[in-house]
Amino acid sequence: MAIQVLVKEQANTYMTDILEGDFTEFYNEYFPRIYQYVHYRIGDYHDACDVTSQIFLKIYEKRSFYCSEKAPLYGWVFCIARNTVIDYCRRHAHNKLITLDAEEDIVDRGLSPEAIVVENENKHHLYQVVSSLRERERNIITLKYWGGMTNREIAKITCLSESNVAVILFRTMGYLRDIMECMA
Repeated sequence: MAIQVLVKEQANTYMTDILEGDFTEFYNEYFPRIYQYVHYRIGDYHDACDVTSQIFLKIYEKRSFYCSEKAPLYGWVFCIARNTVIDYCRRHAHNKLITLDAEEDIVDRGLSPEAIVVENENKHHLYQVVSSLRERERNIITLKYWGGMTNREIAKITCLSESNVAVILFRTMGYLRDIMECMA
């Protein structure tokens, strides 16, 4: 037990030192996860870049307020990210965007044109179905699969129990699977 506490304290100290010291190292570690989360939630490459920049600016400006006793660093960071995305969505509620991730289609993946069309249709259907979920389920799915977070990390951010997050993920994935199979 004492070893776990020591390891946790060392990890928190390490991340707090990065947050207070060289912000570049912190940025490089967190940028991919934050950007993926934001890009999925917003759906537009340029807006996702802008919102991600806003998130890191907020983190940088508020870094002195971070308290490792209240929450782990990733929880604090994703809380800022989630709130910034929510603010963005409220301001742009009338501009619903549906993306087919066109920038991925430029790369030759060796697929036939027909296969690319089918893949894009599947992505479009999946995006529509995920968009139709309730906010809580959509947020948990996004944190898990686009934010790369564990159930424990999601539980801390959403103030749910880890088992509740697992149940919500299981049920939501079953629902998504059933809907996608019906669309196929």
